[in-house]
Amino acid sequence: MATFDYSSLPPSDADALRVIAERLRDLIPNATSLVIEIGDLLRAAKSKLEHGTFGQYCLDKVGIEPRTAENYLALSDLAKVYPSSDLAKISARTAYKMAAKSAPADVVEAIMGEVRGGKIPSFNDVQRRLAKSKPVPSSGHDAGDVADLADRLIDALDPRNIGDLDRFLRRGTKRAIIALCDELQRGLERQHPQTAAADMLPKNLL
Repeated sequence: MATFDYSSLPPSDADALRVIAERLRDLIPNATSLVIEIGDLLRAAKSKLEHGTFGQYCLDKVGIEPRTAENYLALSDLAKVYPSSDLAKISARTAYKMAAKSAPADVVEAIMGEVRGGKIPSFNDVQRRLAKSKPVPSSGHDAGDVADLADRLIDALDPRNIGDLDRFLRRGTKRAIIALCDELQRGLERQHPQTAAADMLPKNLL
């Protein structure tokens, strides 16, 4: 793989870039460690909240989207399997990928073995290896993604609402389900105009 060459840059720019790179190398491990700590704190908060209130707590009191909180929680869970000191060697973005429920455990184990041996994988390498290991889903959706969405709905809704949603999805026509998605999309846009609704509710769910 080609390496970055400073020689084509003005000396002052090259020096500044070296300083920036050195500082970033110091900060990145701290960033992952901080995210793990954030996840631990969110887990503690979640344990004290009534069912279905965690998402609103994150929005109103912590100032983060529930999906972001779930990423923090997932990384916190991964830190219970692998030492935080090892996870801190990789970027938070890479760690998020490895902490996803859809990430195959054997691939994560292999990557962490390399980390323990001193080989730090790039985000692109981890993304490629995780994607390569996933079976092709017959329905067009990854089973891990389905499980992740189900977990988030269970956390956000009370049992009665989950039952209503289950019955609707099982009995509703495709047109009715699409209409529901459109209503959810409009609701998200009204409640969270600062966030791109398309990112929160993908159009390719059906």
